[in-house]
Amino acid sequence: SIAGVSTFTGNADFSAGVDVTGDINVTSTLPVINLIDSNNNDDFAIKNVNGVFTIRDATNGADRLTINSSGKTTFPNDVELSSNLIIESSLPQITLNDTDNNDDFVIRNNNGVFTVRDSTNGADRLTIDSSGAAVITGNLSVAGDTTLTGDIDVDGHTNLDNVSIAGVTTIAENKKVVFGNNGELEIFRSGTESAIVETQGNNLSLAGNRVNLLRA
Repeated sequence: SIAGVSTFTGNADFSAGVDVTGDINVTSTLPVINLIDSNNNDDFAIKNVNGVFTIRDATNGADRLTINSSGKTTFPNDVELSSNLIIESSLPQITLNDTDNNDDFVIRNNNGVFTVRDSTNGADRLTIDSSGAAVITGNLSVAGDTTLTGDIDVDGHTNLDNVSIAGVTTIAENKKVVFGNNGELEIFRSGTESAIVETQGNNLSLAGNRVNLLRA
């Protein structure tokens, strides 16, 4: 039993438990607390390595956790969580850096918008806002079936190889359905009349066992 301050200039080995009611100060150019399991491996060491808090697997000679002076925590191997992972900041994000290939990506909450960002090229690849609207800035390739229960708003060109339509397809006034590589055939509604137009001066044929042209 030691009642006052005790100073050890060398190693201090304790074969039984040690009860400390105050501080433990370990002073050295490389302060270390060794945790040696006498009947199992691995053994570990808690170190201050040049100002970096380190938990080292002494048996395998590998650092398992480091925390530097800025608070950056590094796990060199996988991290398994049995509960939730919560990241809080004004711009919470997870950075995914591929050490041997590009591109690198960041998953972030950017002002309430879920974002997948290509950090190598400085471009957002996917965003989902609070209303559920998803924006994909590049091409989208789908290998299987795609089921959409809402509307599709397409501003650019759409290339469809095969289309099956089970319901009604509506084309707005003054918009055309165009056929042919050069737009040879047009079907449209101008607002005052409906038209089927062969634009290149070619023949326009209607074929059938009976062709009826009826007045509406």
